[in-house]
Amino acid sequence: MKSFPTLAVIAIFAVVCSLNAFAQATVVESCGATRSLVPIEENVVEISNCEKGPCRLKRRTSVSINQKFTPTEDVKSLSTTVFAKIVGLPLPFVGVDGTSACPYLYAEDGTTKLECPLKAGVPVVYKRSFDVLEIYPKIPSMTIHWELQTKSGRSITCFEVPAKIVMFHTLIVTVHTIHLFGLTQAMVELPAVPVYVMYERFQQNNGSDILDASNLRIRKFNRTLTVFDGTLELLRDLDNSYAFSILLSYSTLGNNQFIRSPFRIPEQHVCTFFNTTYRDYYKFYRNTTNLPEPGECPIAARQFYVRNKVLDSKLINNYFQPGLWRVDILILKRGNQQPLVIALALFLPGDGLLRVMLDFDRYEMVNGTEYINMEKFRVRKYNRTLSAMNGTGVVLVDLDNRFMFGVDFARSAQGNNQFNAYPMKLASKPFCEFINQYYREYQHLFLKYTNLPFVSEEGLCPFPKGTYWAKDAHIDTSSIPPVVPEGLWRCTVDMVERATGVLISRSLMYVRLTKELAMYPFVLTTAFATALILIVPGDGLLRVILDFDRWEVYNGSAFFNMEKFRVRKYNRTLSVMNGTGVLLVDLDNRYSYGVHFARSAQGNNQFNAYPMKLASKPFCEFINQYYRDYQHLFLKYTNLPFVPEEGLCPFPKGTYWAKDAHIDSSVIPVVVPEGLWRCTTDLTDTETGELVARVALLVTAVIAFYQLDPSAGLMKVIVDFDRWEHINGSDIFNVEKLRVRKYNRTLSVLNGTGVLLVDLSDKYEYGLSFARSAQGNSQYDAYPMKLASRPFCEFIKTHYHDYQHLFLNFTNLPFVPDEGLCPFPKGEYWVKDAYIDSSVIPIVVPEGFWRATTELRLIATGEIVARGAMYVKLTKEIVAVTMLVTQPKT
Repeated sequence: MKSFPTLAVIAIFAVVCSLNAFAQATVVESCGATRSLVPIEENVVEISNCEKGPCRLKRRTSVSINQKFTPTEDVKSLSTTVFAKIVGLPLPFVGVDGTSACPYLYAEDGTTKLECPLKAGVPVVYKRSFDVLEIYPKIPSMTIHWELQTKSGRSITCFEVPAKIVMFHTLIVTVHTIHLFGLTQAMVELPAVPVYVMYERFQQNNGSDILDASNLRIRKFNRTLTVFDGTLELLRDLDNSYAFSILLSYSTLGNNQFIRSPFRIPEQHVCTFFNTTYRDYYKFYRNTTNLPEPGECPIAARQFYVRNKVLDSKLINNYFQPGLWRVDILILKRGNQQPLVIALALFLPGDGLLRVMLDFDRYEMVNGTEYINMEKFRVRKYNRTLSAMNGTGVVLVDLDNRFMFGVDFARSAQGNNQFNAYPMKLASKPFCEFINQYYREYQHLFLKYTNLPFVSEEGLCPFPKGTYWAKDAHIDTSSIPPVVPEGLWRCTVDMVERATGVLISRSLMYVRLTKELAMYPFVLTTAFATALILIVPGDGLLRVILDFDRWEVYNGSAFFNMEKFRVRKYNRTLSVMNGTGVLLVDLDNRYSYGVHFARSAQGNNQFNAYPMKLASKPFCEFINQYYRDYQHLFLKYTNLPFVPEEGLCPFPKGTYWAKDAHIDSSVIPVVVPEGLWRCTTDLTDTETGELVARVALLVTAVIAFYQLDPSAGLMKVIVDFDRWEHINGSDIFNVEKLRVRKYNRTLSVLNGTGVLLVDLSDKYEYGLSFARSAQGNSQYDAYPMKLASRPFCEFIKTHYHDYQHLFLNFTNLPFVPDEGLCPFPKGEYWVKDAYIDSSVIPIVVPEGFWRATTELRLIATGEIVARGAMYVKLTKEIVAVTMLVTQPKT
């Protein structure tokens, strides 16, 4: 019992400390650009248990705020805006943000209740508390923004204070005789790690009369990166008659079953948004878009563009859990409850580090063979993922300060050899100075693969002539900072004679830079699977598959302008030709034209001339002979002129376009070997013999072998659920517990329960419409196939009755007899591991992602009372039946 006085003293001390928390005013800061009626200096703010930031906000506890201020004019009403700014993104405090402040106002004594409106010159005490909810993430650094506004959005008072959200810890007290033991938990704050994030898809749900975003696309930039690209049309001026808000939802499993996140940007007038929140993020977009400047309002109707915008991971912090995130951008018209909704899906793989990967592409020696002989130097494939430098080179003279040496860099963002000079370079310096400064610092990267001389701290001059070798040399990418952008890079090495300024040697090294997410060592990141195809002699088909690699224009800009011509990735397996080109002169028999071929067997850009060619002929003869026979391959993708049997001469100048043009490989004989092929087209002046234009197209050729049973080889349709969306009609259907989930590696199924809340009769009509996304990028085009809208009971009796056998094994939906069922009874219906029997899908239905939209309409008014969408993925495969063929014994 002797310990009781000690405990009492501790308890009293704890109470006194907690009461004393309000005795000291909290140090707060102004709200930056926000101009309030009552300046920050005339506010007295007291936050419980916090005299100076950062304030520690414990989850599952309450925080109290007292604020004393004196308005300088009458204020009719007050509302509260409270959020935490985390990397610039607001996290609203649920239950406080957006509520009225009037019930929490007191007189100067702190006890006498006041009500709105407030009188000028009368002191006011605002007393409020809020809960730090369990759903809030543990955040080591943020800023709380607390603002009182009028109904029109005018700021009356505003302050900000640094804070952190921490876990709630319990003080455990054990009493034993006269000793007091306090046991507490230790909290460790782990350092933040970089977040990897990329665009997934984009769609505009409605509001096309205000904003047309149909030309905005998310497309594959390279193998690991997606970008935002295209144009959007603002069709009306936006001013404060519109409001703006952003909502965030996340799907932890990435299965499009989204949960609303507490992170959001609360509803703001358009002008307020562009003056505040937008200003904080504008720097991330200004170099790739022509979006309006911060502060511009109203926003005038016009066209905006976005050019290859990569999602900057600085916008995302590791407080966001990994998964698929949906960003709903809402534009609301004042007085109209139907917002314009634009949905953007982002993918966050999880905590990790970006790793740079560099790989040699090719090496070219342009000139300078009297100084350096690199004929025996090669880039070759070392394994499936790595290229290495091999061979010997001869330095024919000692290199000293008679020469200047430097390296310039250029980048092809799309990897299509269209290079732009990059501001990064190693400035030209006297040769020995270059070696002793740049080379010496990085020589450890080369010495183990080469016999290049070691450069000591006192330097090396001259660099001695001799024969130098490289064996399986590759680049240690740890020396490359992750801020260097991805793409195909060209490193130009120039050596200039100082006395004359003559460029005496130039060589080019091409490397490919990519980035990947490197996980922590204890996480298994990648599983490699090898497919072994056993080809048995017998009936089969060899098929050549051709794919564009890149396009190069060497000269001839006086004849062709091909700057807007590009090879781009169409889907995972196909590249296509897109863009416009301008033919600047009429082409006739004053010119001759031919095509010759070269092949790189290993695909490493080391080409050997091939004996196959289209011999050079007068241009019109070439067109009327070769081109006319194959024009059917091009005409559906281009506006090139049709060549009739009597021929076409001259070939007219003009602007020609190609849209998603690809090669029909059925015209390529199977005897053509696999590899990377370069097709070089030469246009020559017949009179002078001058080569006036040269263009090269590089394509990849592979050969696929199909082993088919001639009698049983069939094409099979495979349909798999992707996701389910309930758009409206929750007063008729409740399908919150319906889910699409992964059943195994190749199959998704539908599971859960739904409640039909009303009997469905012929008061309603029901129908299905279909849309298809050919590339699977959520850009859907309406399809002419549909199940026409009918009175509900008629729809059930015809369409549903014929296909109900597909569902009855997986659900408790009622059986519909031949005479029909009307009304369809309300009740609770379940579905268990339901999948689609794809045998009912005709083989002519094309592959892609399909959206089946169901609409229930009230016949009397024509109103759509319920709408849902089911997304499925349709693919096709060849069913091959293995045959065992034996010879009869003789």
